[in-house]
Amino acid sequence: MIAFHVVIHRWTLWLALSTGALFLGFTPGYASDSLKTLTIGWTLEECVRYALEHNLSLRQGALQVNGANLDLQAARLAMTPSLNGSAGISFNNGRAIDPFTNTFIERTVESNQLGISGSWLLYQGSQLQHQLRAARLGQGASVQEQEALRNNIALSIANAFLQVLLSKELTAVAEQQRASTVNQLTRIRQLVNAGSMSVDNQYNLEAQLASDEVTLTNAANNAINARIGLALLLQVPDPERFEVAVPDTASLRGAAWSAGSANALYRDAVGRQPQVIAADLRLNQSLFNLKATKALRYPRVGAFVNLSTLFASTSQQFVMLGEYDSLPIGFLKNAPSQIVVQPIPKYRTSLVPRGEQFRNNLGSGMGLSLSIPLWNNGQVRIAEQRSRNAMELARLQSEQSRNTLYSDITRAVTDYRAAVARLSTNQINLDAQKANYTLAAKRYEEGLLPLADYLNAKNRLQIAESSWLQAYYEEIFRLKVLAFYEGNFSWKNP
Repeated sequence: MIAFHVVIHRWTLWLALSTGALFLGFTPGYASDSLKTLTIGWTLEECVRYALEHNLSLRQGALQVNGANLDLQAARLAMTPSLNGSAGISFNNGRAIDPFTNTFIERTVESNQLGISGSWLLYQGSQLQHQLRAARLGQGASVQEQEALRNNIALSIANAFLQVLLSKELTAVAEQQRASTVNQLTRIRQLVNAGSMSVDNQYNLEAQLASDEVTLTNAANNAINARIGLALLLQVPDPERFEVAVPDTASLRGAAWSAGSANALYRDAVGRQPQVIAADLRLNQSLFNLKATKALRYPRVGAFVNLSTLFASTSQQFVMLGEYDSLPIGFLKNAPSQIVVQPIPKYRTSLVPRGEQFRNNLGSGMGLSLSIPLWNNGQVRIAEQRSRNAMELARLQSEQSRNTLYSDITRAVTDYRAAVARLSTNQINLDAQKANYTLAAKRYEEGLLPLADYLNAKNRLQIAESSWLQAYYEEIFRLKVLAFYEGNFSWKNP
């Protein structure tokens, strides 16, 4: 079973396979948790869709995108005024100060305080604006990183799917070789029984049949391992029952890649690759983060407004009863027996209602505040240095993503041309081995060729067929990589 040794960026290779195969006509379908397609075989699109719906890494990536969306929302709301309400209740026992009379009293006093306050940062060196732009860029980068992760998952599935198809092809070749040996052995046994051929020919073919059985068993085991490996990669509940739908292999290959240079392909592809776009967005995000940090050195101007009221259980009101008491205050000079009294009205006290106190004690205030940073223990300077380091790191990562992409594309072009040449060479060898085997079989049947020479021709044909199949699928792989970089594929996210 072939193992393609690919040196370009892993996720781009895998995406090329999946998208190219889908573009060239895989039967569309949709896998579900019920696994209803297990009995008829999964198409590549079903495999990819199932993986994109159930992969744990993608779920984690979706949470990261959601976190970036929340950061953006928080940055937007940070530019709006803030409004806060407050309420409190307290009980003072013993000697306390009456909040209305401001005198000491000996009793339990209940008091309530209600308030609402708002503030709005008017100027802060454009810090909030820079943070908003940084959050917007970070959200875009998270989306691109999630898209790159989706490509990674899709391509890993496509790569495993292609290995399953190749293992099936190699198993079919082994079965054909075994069937050919069985047919030849049947004929030889008849000739041996008739006395027309020595028994050593029969023994040699029986040994060849045993060798073909071993080859077939190994090929079948490789096919099973490839199939179950894909099922485990998908994390389906029942890997043993998992099966793939074999497409028309002729439709996989498609048209040969038109001649072009790696430089031209790189110039066209660099603006489409999500990992490059994400790296650029992270670089711009770090720039605005640095600007937001620098804004900490500027003064801050804010506006505030507040509204408050209170209630106290010591607030009393007087209610006249309409009755009077008399208080002697003297007597008449000319008639000492006549006492002079002063009327004193009778009254009672009651607690001022809570709602009335809240209305009567309502107060408000507003104003502006100014804060000028003078010395903050060097924290702003350190934060600015960290932001500069983060920006430089993002710049290097952006440059590295471009260098990696250019290296990947250059190697993809080289690998494709080598794969085309390898397939052409294997095609010539396969045609020659087929012709040689046909001639050898005919001469052997006529008794003009030793059995050993016939078996050698047969084994060389089997090797040529296996080599051609590996070269064929490798050429498909390399072609889809280039198709991915060119953008010549159709991929719709489920």
